[in-house]
Amino acid sequence: MANARHSAYPGQCYDGQTTVKKGFSKYKNCEKWTCSNDYTLSVTGCGVSAVPKGCRTTRDTSKKYPDCCPKVVC
Repeated sequence: MANARHSAYPGQCYDGQTTVKKGFSKYKNCEKWTCSNDYTLSVTGCGVSAVPKGCRTTRDTSKKYPDCCPKVVC
């Protein structure tokens, strides 16, 4: 999200619910939220994986991104 500025949150990116200080990252809901120096807010998550037949996924939601992402176990 480009130019994620809001006058109520100086020096931070803001998307309507989440604030992140400029130049820093925050981990939330198994995602990494980063506010760059130009106030671009980027969110990186686990993505989607294909699970082969006979396999399953496991995840540990107590860990932060990327260790909380689902892992394929066969």
